Amino acid sequence: MLDESLIYARLDALSRVLGELHDALPADAEALAAPENTVRRRAVERCLYLAIQTVLDIGGHIVAAEGWGLPGSYREVLEKLGEHGVLARDFALELAPLAGFRSILQHEYVALDIVELDRNARRLDDFNRFAESVVRYLDG
Repeated sequence: MLDESLIYARLDALSRVLGELHDALPADAEALAAPENTVRRRAVERCLYLAIQTVLDIGGHIVAAEGWGLPGSYREVLEKLGEHGVLARDFALELAPLAGFRSILQHEYVALDIVELDRNARRLDDFNRFAESVVRYLDG
């Protein structure tokens, strides 16, 4: 059964972490890579990780509650949301690589590509679009 209160709580958490991510982002990738911004970069990494994980948690709950099968990967969670109309298909496919970047943030943070970190951290509009799509699905 779809637990809307859980989803709305996660959407609230997503909104908060996106605000924190916005506040932590410096002007550009060069500033993000600067040695004097190490603490700021770590904040960006953590906020981005939490944003991606929250998206995947929300998606995973919807997929499981709706009985759309067991996803074989986090990427597949987003793909299933596109297949079933929670997200537009093309948007789901645009978001899907974030699942892989989440794994990089979690496991391969020592060799993190700062340009890729910066690019993904600036996808605030995509995270907001995800949240809006989920709310539309719940209201539908």
